[in-house]
Amino acid sequence: KNIQLSGDEGWDADGVSFEGMRFNVVSDIAVRNIKIKNTGGASLVVTGDSTRVSVESSSFSNTRNSTPVVAGCSNLSCYISDFSFTKNLVHSNNNENHDLIYIYDGVQNAVISDNVLYGSVRNGITMGHPDNGDPSYIERNAIWNVENAGFVGRGPMILRNNIIFNTGGQGIYFSNPGTGYEGIVISFNTVVKTGSYGVELRNWHEVVGNVFSNNAVCNPVGDSVHFQISEDMEIETSGHAIYNNLLCGAVSNLSETLGHFLLGYGYSDFMDVEGWDFYPSEDSMLLNTADPSGENFIPEIDFNGVPRDGAAPEIGAYEWDGSNNPGWQIREGFKTYDLESNVSEEIVSEGCCANNDSPEKALVLLPILLLAHRRRRS
Repeated sequence: KNIQLSGDEGWDADGVSFEGMRFNVVSDIAVRNIKIKNTGGASLVVTGDSTRVSVESSSFSNTRNSTPVVAGCSNLSCYISDFSFTKNLVHSNNNENHDLIYIYDGVQNAVISDNVLYGSVRNGITMGHPDNGDPSYIERNAIWNVENAGFVGRGPMILRNNIIFNTGGQGIYFSNPGTGYEGIVISFNTVVKTGSYGVELRNWHEVVGNVFSNNAVCNPVGDSVHFQISEDMEIETSGHAIYNNLLCGAVSNLSETLGHFLLGYGYSDFMDVEGWDFYPSEDSMLLNTADPSGENFIPEIDFNGVPRDGAAPEIGAYEWDGSNNPGWQIREGFKTYDLESNVSEEIVSEGCCANNDSPEKALVLLPILLLAHRRRRS
């Protein structure tokens, strides 16, 4: 803990490949309050048959020829279990062949939560399949300003309460890698302003048992959701739980009549899209319209850490808790859970995606279970 590593002059030259930290065949490792920047290769690598590796409250930025954060091995040559990556800041990779976070196939029972990711010349997160192991949880992350997809998934996992916006390609993209493509849960995410489909679900017509419910996907003058079909949309969607997604923009192969989605009001459903505030407005279609069925995997808390209303939850990443967003305002800095004050010091004056050294400060994070929940409207 409490270590800073930075590459020297020339770190960003072509072919430079030194890494910040690498853990290989390890168990019971904790990384806390680490800052790694300016590396030719990856900032952090966890590889080999490793288990119980936890990374928290750390910053990884400015890689030249690799992905900042990597877990696993190619071709299922190793298995990693119980990898926890929480409350971290990852930004500014500079190679079109690499993402901000890349999780290989064979990583099992991982938790990727409450991270802030921005500034990628390819994808935000790519998550592989667990190869018959326990699925991973990807929750309450903020992802924006990536030139391709915000999130790419390849197998069973639970993807909830994430906010993804300002992408050059898809917000969320899933395709079948040919091994284990059932048990995918995509629920209560907010996806806004994407260059391609907000959500693209490929090959779901080949399997049954996936969930796509209670997501807010908004591209008023673009495409919101594309569901791939082979022959018959009604038959090929019936094997999945697809309910009560709030969509604005073009929809391909989903049906409002069958309850797959509701039509939203557009950007007026949110407080301030241009100001990166995707909290529901007071008259939003997001309010009280989520399907509360257990099969939709309703999370206990929302993006802010506010408890969800199990009987009438909101669609998207936020539960409504008053007329103003009570939690962390999306910005270039660590995410906090202080509901008493939504004003943070982590503000970057240079703008969203400059490859600069953003101010990153140690934060006191309040335990979620101690949050004082202010009960909402009647």
